Amino acid sequence: MALNATITKRDRTRVLTSGAEVVQTRFVVNFRHPHTGRRSQRFYKCHRGALACRDDLVASMATGTFNQLR
Repeated sequence: MALNATITKRDRTRVLTSGAEVVQTRFVVNFRHPHTGRRSQRFYKCHRGALACRDDLVASMATGTFNQLR
């Protein structure tokens, strides 16, 4: 079974107590858990971390060593 993992970019807007708005950019790796079929998401601050996670997920599914750690 092939793993279809996508990376999306999300901007989270937060309002500080001073009234100023802060935008936090997050990169999300979206995929379906291969054993349960449930959607899983992993969040990263930088795109490079999200790419590494996606590549690790695809490689672990290809070799049959996928293990979901929490």
